[in-house]
Amino acid sequence: MHLTELIDTSPIVAVDVGKVVRHGKSKILYISAVKVCGWTAYNGHKFDGLNAVGSFYRRVSARRLPCIGAGGKVRIDAESGECDLHAALLGFKNFLGDAVLVGYDIKQFDDLLVESGKKYGIEFGNRRLDTLDVAKSIYGDKIKNYDLYYLHRRCGYKCLQPENLCYSAIVVAELLAGLAVRDEWSHNYY
Repeated sequence: MHLTELIDTSPIVAVDVGKVVRHGKSKILYISAVKVCGWTAYNGHKFDGLNAVGSFYRRVSARRLPCIGAGGKVRIDAESGECDLHAALLGFKNFLGDAVLVGYDIKQFDDLLVESGKKYGIEFGNRRLDTLDVAKSIYGDKIKNYDLYYLHRRCGYKCLQPENLCYSAIVVAELLAGLAVRDEWSHNYY
């Protein structure tokens, strides 16, 4: 399957997981994601943008917040957007559903996401797609810089405003779209 077909037919969740390493242990600071499905426009061989169908952002609180509120519902502090790790992972799992999980250098946070989920009985068994692997298969040794934001600009996208809480996840989604239209081969990456 070609990447343009995958984007057109399957919901895809582009994710960015912020983490910090303290005393040799990694800890999730935030999870941001955007869900896309399909293209906004198609003109000949030019695809123009993606259909964004939702976004997700949770900042994990360092202090203990009650995870379960009245009525057994997961509680998120509406004013600060903070919640505990269990609530963040549960919310992300519900947002993700069975969509393809897309990340940039996804290995850097995939193990952390899976291990953290196991602590709470939450499984992230979704298919995965790494935009870094896709970029390397397309560009090979033609370029030396595989930085996420450099690749994003190389695909013709402008810099986003960092004020958007999901800006890194949006960059990953746009990068996937930009790489898909440059990819000449059909193959399964995930």
